[in-house]
Amino acid sequence: MKFQPGDLVRPRNSPPGVGNWDIALVVGFAREIPGGYPVPKYAAKQRLIVQVLGGKLHGTRIERWVSSFEKVE
Repeated sequence: MKFQPGDLVRPRNSPPGVGNWDIALVVGFAREIPGGYPVPKYAAKQRLIVQVLGGKLHGTRIERWVSSFEKVE
């Protein structure tokens, strides 16, 4: 699944109201993996930075691999 800035996402396989956040907005793509390691070229668009819009972590930015997310319709 392809993501782009502006997409609404939620954690994959997580029912609403369970966990630290429910919905987030894609704000960009990560250029490095925590620890200062660059994201490999083949995976450059696979690490998302999202701004949490709902849940306990409201307002927080989170960075995860694309496989952790699913689009909100």
